[in-house]
Amino acid sequence: MSRQATQEAASQALIAYGSKIIGTLRDYLSDTDENIRARKEIPGILARTGSSRAAELLLLELGKENTDLENEIIEALHKMRFNSPQIRFSERPVLVKVAVLIKKSYLLIIQIYEMKTDKKKEVLARDLENNLARTLKQIFELLGLIYPQDDIIKAYQNISAGTKKALDYSIELLDNILKKEVKDLLLPLIEDTSFEEKVRISRRMLKAAERIDES
Repeated sequence: MSRQATQEAASQALIAYGSKIIGTLRDYLSDTDENIRARKEIPGILARTGSSRAAELLLLELGKENTDLENEIIEALHKMRFNSPQIRFSERPVLVKVAVLIKKSYLLIIQIYEMKTDKKKEVLARDLENNLARTLKQIFELLGLIYPQDDIIKAYQNISAGTKKALDYSIELLDNILKKEVKDLLLPLIEDTSFEEKVRISRRMLKAAERIDES
């Protein structure tokens, strides 16, 4: 049996325990001394239980400052929302993480700009661009937990298309459904502007975010 098939069989066996296994999985998930490869499998298993308690545990782990499972947890939550639409996700921890990722995006834009001015660092700039694209995708995956997922997916797809018409559609859609605190932070990130203007916006937004954090 292949390794992937073995992992799938093990996952199915754990899922078969239902809610009884969630506490044990939580312990392994949060234990940084455990094997990281095994821990990376746990968010997906928890998501497949379709349990509200599992959703809460994943959000709790995601909220930790130094979690090393961010990518796996966000992906698991996104799939959980899609496959178990009856689950209601706590809004506050989702919005807190969204704000963290938006700030990260602004910082990445500034770093990309600084890298691109140095020919020797163009390869690093491309890595940062990939990181920025992944972070933007995660922002929308999280927003889909607490807002109509179909609308959030449409908005992200139009942003990815990159045309002015598609961006305008996304901004209008998001302006209609997002709370003001989210709109004020997110929309400047996706507006149709030059890269140089985007850098200026990013610096301004980071300063504004710092003032909010200090208040």
